[in-house]
Amino acid sequence: MNKPWTKTYGPGVPVEIDADTYSSTITLFDNAVAKYADCPAFECFGRTMTYAEVDRASRAFAAWLQEKLGVKRGDRIALMVPNVFAFPVAMLGIHRAGAAQVNVNPLYTPHELQHQLNDAGVETIVIFTGSTPILAEIITDTPVRTVITVAPGDAAGVAIPTAPQDPRLTSAVRFADVLV
Repeated sequence: MNKPWTKTYGPGVPVEIDADTYSSTITLFDNAVAKYADCPAFECFGRTMTYAEVDRASRAFAAWLQEKLGVKRGDRIALMVPNVFAFPVAMLGIHRAGAAQVNVNPLYTPHELQHQLNDAGVETIVIFTGSTPILAEIITDTPVRTVITVAPGDAAGVAIPTAPQDPRLTSAVRFADVLV
């Protein structure tokens, strides 16, 4: 099979991987934390998060989901966040809590969002503040009961200007507060 992109792989990067090496994304990440705890895991907005920092934040989020919301294995949690630090932290937290992650495009229209939330039976959504007006339009027609809002600098310790949360979502919880 012709795979020209493999010519750009660095030393030690295998051309083929064994998808059965790890039983879950959490096992894969835990192994990375054990090996690379103080190494950069993600970079965003001029800030770097180490594997250990992501591990701590994702564990805090998972604990909050389980203790405050009663999330259990198989519950569906939507993640409607762009590529910022909060995404991997929330993703790993959702997986650690045993829930099923439902990826949602932050650019969805209200109709698209309503369909996906209903189809998946989502009761909790982690959503970028800039996308909250779309959710506010349709939330009463979905099973969503808990809204967790994400600003771009959340989990990074960086204050970045963002669109405000839609005021119709009066009981939303801030992701930054959840991590505390």
